[in-house]
Amino acid sequence: MLARTFLSAEQLGIPEEWKDALHLVLEAMDRGEFEHHSMLSWSSEALTLAAFQRDTLEQNHSGLFNLSVWRGTTPCGTVVCMGGAAEILGKVSFHNRKFLWTRRLSDLFLPEGIFHQDYEKVTVKQARTALYSYLSTGNANWEAAVYG
Repeated sequence: MLARTFLSAEQLGIPEEWKDALHLVLEAMDRGEFEHHSMLSWSSEALTLAAFQRDTLEQNHSGLFNLSVWRGTTPCGTVVCMGGAAEILGKVSFHNRKFLWTRRLSDLFLPEGIFHQDYEKVTVKQARTALYSYLSTGNANWEAAVYG
């Protein structure tokens, strides 16, 4: 098996602790620690509550993934996207430091290459493919990850 080759934090244009947090997410995905969690049945109150809970890093990793929410609490546990997962696993904050986001990091978290209404449908495998691409090339390449 070939060794993985990833870009450095400097090459990605992000702080070292962010790169490390994203690697923790990739490793957790590789170990099968995430499963897709649909939010289609959430009430509007629950969705609003989830939007306001993203600023607390006190939530636990419960393995629930959905690209359409940064981080929110449900009766089933904390649901996260990639950025929310990296914040919890790496104990870092992306959301409060958006001024440091590069265009490509922004595309990893808020993909321009897929329709926003399709965020709900993105699987863990597709997100893992995009994250691996970002860490390896600096480009998430969501179109290939989602639409093949």
